[in-house]
Amino acid sequence: MELKFRHRDYKAEEQVHSLSRVAAETHPLSPQSPSSDQVDGTDYGRDEFFDPLRENHGKPEDSMKGLGRTSTEIAGEPYRDIAIHFLGKEWTSYKKVLMQKFPVSKMISISSLSSSIMKTGKGPEKPSANVHLEELDDPQRFAEEGVKYITLQEYVARLTELKDEISRAWHASDRITSFNLSIKVAKLLSDTSVLQLYPTLFVLATEILDMLGDMVWERIRQKAEYTEDGTLVHLPDNFQATEICAEAKETCYNWFCKVGSIRELLPRIYLELAICHCWRFLSEQPANYLPRLVMMARGIADPLASFYCRLYLAHCAQKLPQRDIGHLIISMNDMKTLLMNGAHVASVEKPSGALSGTRSSKLGLMEPAIEYVMKCLFKESCEVEPDVGYLWDGESVGTTGLEWIDKEGKKVLFGRSGSERKGKKKRRANSDYGGREKIKRVKRGILSFVHITSYYKKRKLDIEILCNNLLTCNAYVKQLQIGDILMGLGLARNQSELFGNSSCVSLVLHHLLRELPIRIVCSNALDILHLIECSNDYSFNQCLNYKLLGLRLCENISHVKEVHLVMKKVIQVVSQFNSLDEYLNVVDAHVDIALQKHMDSYLDSILDGIFERTLDEEIGENELSSLQSILLKLLNHFDNLENILRLNHFNQILSVMQGSSRTIVNMRILSIATRNSCVRDPTTIQFLFEVSRSLHDSIDLSTIKEKENNHSAHLVSRFIHMVDYDSEVERHLDFLVQCRGAFGSMSEVKEMIVHSSNLLVVKATRNDISDVIFVKSCIACSEVTIPSIPSHLKQLNLYLETAEVALMAGLVSHSDGLVDSALRCLHNVDLFEGSRIPKDIDGFQSTLCKFCSLIVMIPGNIERGVTSIPRNMFSILSSLSWMLPSMKAKVLCALILTVAALSQNNLLYHAIHDEVMGNDSLFYCDQQYLQELFSFSTVLLQSLIDTVLQEPIQAARGNLALDACNAVASSFEVSHSSLCAFFLKSLTEGPVILVCQGASEICSKLVETAKLSLSSNNKYLQSTIKFLNNRGFLQRGES
Repeated sequence: MELKFRHRDYKAEEQVHSLSRVAAETHPLSPQSPSSDQVDGTDYGRDEFFDPLRENHGKPEDSMKGLGRTSTEIAGEPYRDIAIHFLGKEWTSYKKVLMQKFPVSKMISISSLSSSIMKTGKGPEKPSANVHLEELDDPQRFAEEGVKYITLQEYVARLTELKDEISRAWHASDRITSFNLSIKVAKLLSDTSVLQLYPTLFVLATEILDMLGDMVWERIRQKAEYTEDGTLVHLPDNFQATEICAEAKETCYNWFCKVGSIRELLPRIYLELAICHCWRFLSEQPANYLPRLVMMARGIADPLASFYCRLYLAHCAQKLPQRDIGHLIISMNDMKTLLMNGAHVASVEKPSGALSGTRSSKLGLMEPAIEYVMKCLFKESCEVEPDVGYLWDGESVGTTGLEWIDKEGKKVLFGRSGSERKGKKKRRANSDYGGREKIKRVKRGILSFVHITSYYKKRKLDIEILCNNLLTCNAYVKQLQIGDILMGLGLARNQSELFGNSSCVSLVLHHLLRELPIRIVCSNALDILHLIECSNDYSFNQCLNYKLLGLRLCENISHVKEVHLVMKKVIQVVSQFNSLDEYLNVVDAHVDIALQKHMDSYLDSILDGIFERTLDEEIGENELSSLQSILLKLLNHFDNLENILRLNHFNQILSVMQGSSRTIVNMRILSIATRNSCVRDPTTIQFLFEVSRSLHDSIDLSTIKEKENNHSAHLVSRFIHMVDYDSEVERHLDFLVQCRGAFGSMSEVKEMIVHSSNLLVVKATRNDISDVIFVKSCIACSEVTIPSIPSHLKQLNLYLETAEVALMAGLVSHSDGLVDSALRCLHNVDLFEGSRIPKDIDGFQSTLCKFCSLIVMIPGNIERGVTSIPRNMFSILSSLSWMLPSMKAKVLCALILTVAALSQNNLLYHAIHDEVMGNDSLFYCDQQYLQELFSFSTVLLQSLIDTVLQEPIQAARGNLALDACNAVASSFEVSHSSLCAFFLKSLTEGPVILVCQGASEICSKLVETAKLSLSSNNKYLQSTIKFLNNRGFLQRGES
């Protein structure tokens, strides 16, 4: 009994398997009736569920619990633990940044004095005074022999040896040796002959001095843990000097006497700073000794050494419990004086020109000291005591006043309130009232945070009000403290005129602006602008101060006072800049203000200034970076590209950009232009085309496969996809041809050109555009573009897509040619491409299944044979040596189903075009046609079973057998052979031999193969057996 294709009535099958449809009474998206909106009134109040976004209406003490605990914990934390945890981390990170900012070359030169100091041997050493006398006697010999060259690694190794020797001597109870070696290390800091080395030397030397200070502290603390009678006691971290025994005090005093006996000034200051926190054992106010050290630092002759000494002083002062800013203000003023009087800062109006290289490098080396002292200055002044709280009972300071609760629970008023308001006329003449006097009264009114919280609990007041009151009052107190700082630095005349004086050293002003609270900057922006304008010297580039001010104002633009006057002043200032770099630096920082405040006139002035200066100057890397920043801000601000193109000189400014900056801006433009809707305006399309071409030309062909280039290609292809010329399809096709010539290095773009060209054919077909020449031109465009795409698998997909489109348009001959090209492309596909693992197996299988579905619509060619296309496809698949059995079996199943579909009197689907006839019309009841299909199906079945048995993995073999079984049962009618026409040997007995055809026997043997490979509980196996039983393919006992 021979095989017979199964007859399919697709319409009847669709009716049987489709779900029944019942009309709905209401639309599922229509608004619900009021009755359905009623919600069950169950009380969920008892559910203990914490929602972090829900407002807290629970018990007030629950809200206060975190604040009260935090306050008491902070107040009770040991002083040394806080210092080690915070100060240690900040100082360590700062030293890393300092060494990275000033890298040192591999070979460094050191003086003979430094070389003799760093010797770790115990031989006789000449006193430094004798060395200086010898240098005066024979300066030429010292000039020749005084400089020695060593590597940086050797230099660090010698300092490490000194550090280890100090530690060993200390632990061996040889304190004198440790002390003397530490003096040697401190003496190194007086040598500034190699400027670039000094920051690294400072970091390494201070690490050793800090180690000595810690060892001295620990020794004295151990002695202090004994009372006068020798009893061992625990010394708390927040101890007082009165708790220290006499022996510990004497030891501590002896150490300070040893330091005081050092003859040279610089080592004496550094050693005392290293152990300055030990003053806590002797005095209740150890910070009182800091002004003396600040005054001593004035005696250091070398400005660089003097600056870094003050830096170390600021660091060591943070180890003390009392936080005082007086010594920091003195240090900062001293550094200002050194900069101005030491000829390091010159007015730019002097004809002397720019700073010399040595002076400029010295200023760069001095900057870290100014930066660190300024940070410490504002850190100390702006820290709020954790156990202090204030209540604000009015709207603003000076109208009703401040009040807080003292330890007895009484209200204490602060500010103009009560009877004080009556006498405000008398106090109006006293300018100090409301300034320093208020601060003194606040400091005297320190109270416990716990008292405040308990006050609020008793009166059931809102915790949010408490927090706002605390923030308001603390901010006011900070403002008064900052006023004191500015007056100490000579910038403010009083608390109401914070920037009343006319000038400041530019370098100091820069770091002052960096540390000022943003609220102060925003409220005094005009005064700061005037101060920057008057502070014009060589210590720092003035335009960078303007830039910094703009960046600070952008942190809180909404709070900038007189913002229009500020921008007007900035525009006036930058209009005087001839340098493009300086101009861009300043306007880049202020352009956000003009955008957010909608200052179109100022924005136009900025763009006009940029365009005028780009015409005259060559654009460098710095200018490109600033232009990139400005254009990105413009692009991010506006909603659409049309608004951006209306800006003055936008295209001209963009055209002068180049390199990576131009690429970044171009990518952003394309991203904005294609994120919402189609692009229809011809001017916009042309602009984006030029942007895309510039982006394409900037790609480095050597890195064409890298991700950044792939992102550029994706944006360009997205742009091509979003272009829409509406009914002007010929113009659209010309645009695609133009893109094909412009973007030859982007394969993804060429894929999009093929998709867009095919889409034009679909649009023309749907809109009844009967221009055959246009359709053929679109298909020709796709056919020419596809071979230039490097991936053969992508070529195969595009050939099939274009063939389908040609068939839709009724161009059968074009479709046949494209299918032939697809078959040639299939022969070249290799999923392995030199690797061990195949790539995109699922995609390849999906493409071949799509190919099979396309074959159903293509009319058969009698001259070449009605099965020529599937036969050629089968032949190519059989020749591919890399094809895995699992891949080949799935494709063979698809071919069997395709051949079965072609045998039907009514095909499942046809080409859309009316003139394209299907095989059911061309070969209706043609026995020769059916015989050719039967003959080919026999070959496919033989190959399928051979392929299934070639699968080495047992579980995969069972699944393939079930796939084949389902394909056979779906394609053929039930047929039996009494002579067992189909003979299948077991896997171990050898290959499969197909003698004659019988669908039932084939399915039975395939099921047996699956049962041998899979578990009996396998769902796929069970469902397949059920399907075969329903179809009648399995006899009794086989299931």
